[in-house]
Amino acid sequence: MTATPDFAVPRLVVVDDTDPNIRYSPSSAFSLDTKGSLNGVGWGGDVFNQTITGTTVNASLSYTFNGTFVRAMVAAEGEIEWNCSVDGRNIGTVLTQFVDQVTNFIACDSAGTLEGTTGPHTLDPLPSDPLDSVTLRIHNSDPSVRYSNSSEDWIWQGGQANATHSNGASVDFAFNGSSVALYTIVLSNSGPMQFDANKAFYLLDGNSNSTSFDLPASMKANNTGNYTDILNYPLFTVPNLSTSPHDIKVGTAYNTSDLPQYLAIDYFLIKTHPHVSSSLETSGNSSSSDNGSGHKNIGAIIGGTFAGVAGLSALFLILWFVRRRKEGKYMMLNPTGSSPGYYRSTGGEDATLEITPFEYDSQVLLALQDEQNQRNEIRQHLDSGVRIPSADDAIEDVPPTYTED
Repeated sequence: MTATPDFAVPRLVVVDDTDPNIRYSPSSAFSLDTKGSLNGVGWGGDVFNQTITGTTVNASLSYTFNGTFVRAMVAAEGEIEWNCSVDGRNIGTVLTQFVDQVTNFIACDSAGTLEGTTGPHTLDPLPSDPLDSVTLRIHNSDPSVRYSNSSEDWIWQGGQANATHSNGASVDFAFNGSSVALYTIVLSNSGPMQFDANKAFYLLDGNSNSTSFDLPASMKANNTGNYTDILNYPLFTVPNLSTSPHDIKVGTAYNTSDLPQYLAIDYFLIKTHPHVSSSLETSGNSSSSDNGSGHKNIGAIIGGTFAGVAGLSALFLILWFVRRRKEGKYMMLNPTGSSPGYYRSTGGEDATLEITPFEYDSQVLLALQDEQNQRNEIRQHLDSGVRIPSADDAIEDVPPTYTED
């Protein structure tokens, strides 16, 4: 199966492999690496929090969560197979394993688990907001991410980033959390001309003093020696923020290179406060039916390991089958990676918010299905259209109240 695209589920709760609620079995089969030993081996980028819990033998793990969507992000070398289930029911296993990627690829996700069933499916929201003191992953297509696109400066890359190298282009992100970090994709070309290092900046809460940061030049994957796009690359982190709402503006600085590196927005990570205002909480039940109406699920996730949000209680289980053991090789969980989440309706009681942030032509859809082949091609940076909220649209704090219509 093909993994659920990030723009279909742009908000995730990220759970690290070191979370005490993850049950590894047998525990003696797993070892913890806190040095990020697989970082930089392939083009998948660094593992989340520099930790990976891995095994070289047949083993399993389980995690109990509240939510309507779950995904496992892993790192692996060698010949490894796995299957995943939720509450005893098998969920889709992503069959494509990019050998050269190594880190941060999707092992499985639960998209479509309820497809083919009949009748309504009722979710019972939790009595209190489950998003206190968690890490949220916000994809670049989320409505809280607003682009200055009057001159069509921002270009959808066909993979998972929205990028620009135009001077003066910027993006604003409204959030509520104690820290915020931006992750990018370091872009490359397959030809001899590569992108040069560049500068960008951010402004927090309208502060007139900007902070600059580096956009790295195109990079090679260590395991292939070839230039390739590098995923999950951290650009900056702003820690120790107050409990009030915040807005961060990120923009390109003046550059003199003929081929400057793009400012590519992949996703933001925010850490929520210990307590979220009760105005973000919800009560009562919500339901959705599998009736072909086109309503989008609005729910939870796990990231490079797991996560959940208001909704149904479930047990997630993943089993690994190691067909060939290699000393020093790992099959790891890691919660960065591409992935999902949910929106809050801004309309009436029965309204449903459906976000289609970008329009895709057939070439882009093909690229999404064949990411590996796409890495060996020069990107044609054609703007397929970014949908920008108008100035009058209300920007909701992150995290919002999670509901399902």
